[in-house]
Amino acid sequence: MIVILLGLMTQGIRVTDVKVELMVYLGILLTHVGTQFIKNIFEESVWKVYILPYRDDNCFMLDGYVYRDF
Repeated sequence: MIVILLGLMTQGIRVTDVKVELMVYLGILLTHVGTQFIKNIFEESVWKVYILPYRDDNCFMLDGYVYRDF
């Protein structure tokens, strides 16, 4: 997003030449969001199952650390 904004501010990118219909853009966006959602389900479940054998206190601390720093 920053690169696009910098390109628009320095006029290195011209948006007038691009003709993308709204429905095409929404289709691409929804496809991307859907695939990221599915990927994140598997990613989260793997590391959550990894910490299950530990005590609850340790799980909460590790969970808080991961979400705080990342």
